[in-house]
Amino acid sequence: MSLITTELDAKRLSLLGEFIPNAKRIAVLRDPAVSAADHIPQLEATARSLGVALEIVPTSAANRIPYLVTGRVDMMMGALSIFPDRAKLVWFSSPYGSATSVILAPPAARIAAVGDLAGKRVAVSRGTYTEQVLAAAAPKTARIVRFDDDSQAMAAMAAGQVDAYGVANVPARVLMKRFPDRKYEIKVTIPPRNWYAIGVRRGDVDLLQWLNTFIFFRREDGSLQRLYERSTGDTLPALPVL
Repeated sequence: MSLITTELDAKRLSLLGEFIPNAKRIAVLRDPAVSAADHIPQLEATARSLGVALEIVPTSAANRIPYLVTGRVDMMMGALSIFPDRAKLVWFSSPYGSATSVILAPPAARIAAVGDLAGKRVAVSRGTYTEQVLAAAAPKTARIVRFDDDSQAMAAMAAGQVDAYGVANVPARVLMKRFPDRKYEIKVTIPPRNWYAIGVRRGDVDLLQWLNTFIFFRREDGSLQRLYERSTGDTLPALPVL
């Protein structure tokens, strides 16, 4: 299982243990930019009760799909964006959340539209949905600087090595809170909206059906909306059917 946010709890591990009773190892893949320290003791205790080993492995947007395709994990979640190129390699569940791509920059940066990125250095994490929409929308003279993961892109932004940072809206807020003295601002939102889902290997029909059923019930009982609002600060938009 891959989780880019830290929204993993005992209930979810129990569900995974019931669904895959023969599992001997559950790997929790996380972005190094997101701290999971407060969750580790609970995860370890839950894994012990399930009789499985817990492994926390750093991951990035660039290697999530290979981990899934090669069988290192059985399903992938955590802002895994849906787009056609990925659908050639994996199957997606029904969407369970959404994000927008934004341009984050210091207050002095004169950026009011995507066109204002001309001649500027813009950091972005390689393999993300934001990389795709930014490359399509930015002026040809914009210097898009690609990093292997969000932590590197964040560090470049904090060090002043780039003029702006193309990123999803939730990590953008994390960076704004982490460096309040920098007074970073969300300057521009880049359409279209990004929908994310759970990824499984092609051919895993039973697992995909179970996940879609799980998402359906969590949407209907309101827990999906509450989780989304707590983790993003936004209202969950109406989810499309995939």
